[in-house]
Amino acid sequence: MPSLRNALWRIHQRSGSSFVVTNAIDLTLRSSVTVDFWELTKLALKASHGAMLEVQTAERLCRSGELLPTWPDQWVVIERERFRQLRLNALETLSKRFAEDGLYGLAVECAFAAVTSAPLRESAHRRLIQAYLGQANVDEALRNFRSYCQQLVKHAGPRAQPSSAFVELMRPWLH
Repeated sequence: MPSLRNALWRIHQRSGSSFVVTNAIDLTLRSSVTVDFWELTKLALKASHGAMLEVQTAERLCRSGELLPTWPDQWVVIERERFRQLRLNALETLSKRFAEDGLYGLAVECAFAAVTSAPLRESAHRRLIQAYLGQANVDEALRNFRSYCQQLVKHAGPRAQPSSAFVELMRPWLH
């Protein structure tokens, strides 16, 4: 297995410049180095606190994935989950804001990204259904609600049910 020192030397040889700053104790990235994870974290924090993002920026957050998904190191596991929760909150907030502005397609995209990341997260499914209903797309709203109920039973047991608020949202279309 190559050492960190060896890997850094190879990067320096290929790029002709150093991306890191070192001293006797620390190894850090140069301030000129951009890290997509840091940028996505800033975007997610802004959106979670209610800031509206530009469409392209919101789409970037929708397309982002997990942090180092195959790394088992404990520090990565913790950061991965922290970012996952932050991203989910941001996506749900963006979905709500886009729906309030009548941009239902973007609201669906953000909510769908949240549902994909957390298939049993009721709040993400509610946002998705609210966006579908905003589009007057009752069929998709019903399909998603029924799918969520089936997943809930499959993963949490036969007594698992969506919250009363979620059922109330769908009541006009349930038969």
